[in-house]
Amino acid sequence: MSEDKIADALLWHLSQFSTDLPIMFPGFSEAPAGPYIRADLFPAPAENAALTRWVLHTGTMQLGIFEKQGQFIIEPMAEAARLAAHYRDQTIVRDGVTVKIIRPPSVRGAVYSGGWMQIPVEVRWTSWVRH
Repeated sequence: MSEDKIADALLWHLSQFSTDLPIMFPGFSEAPAGPYIRADLFPAPAENAALTRWVLHTGTMQLGIFEKQGQFIIEPMAEAARLAAHYRDQTIVRDGVTVKIIRPPSVRGAVYSGGWMQIPVEVRWTSWVRH
């Protein structure tokens, strides 16, 4: 299985991000009471390379800077920009898997829901894995 190793590499890299905000990794259901970062992984279907044992894995990791509604947007936007820069031009190697960030991460516009403001950061990745 390589999906677990790819997820581990992406989330490990997130754990190396220097921030005062708590990070809510996938699988945790209860959000912190104050501002936080949330990570969600969206892998695409894997593709076999013709006549080889290599499989192409691609996907998106969406990171969100969450802040209570009613707060000024500048600090969460600045944190989102720092988070995007943390993944820009990265090749992450961990546990025998190489994950390449294939596009500059993008900071999206604010989303408001349930009393929270979210600033999404989209990280597109790819990984060739030999099976």
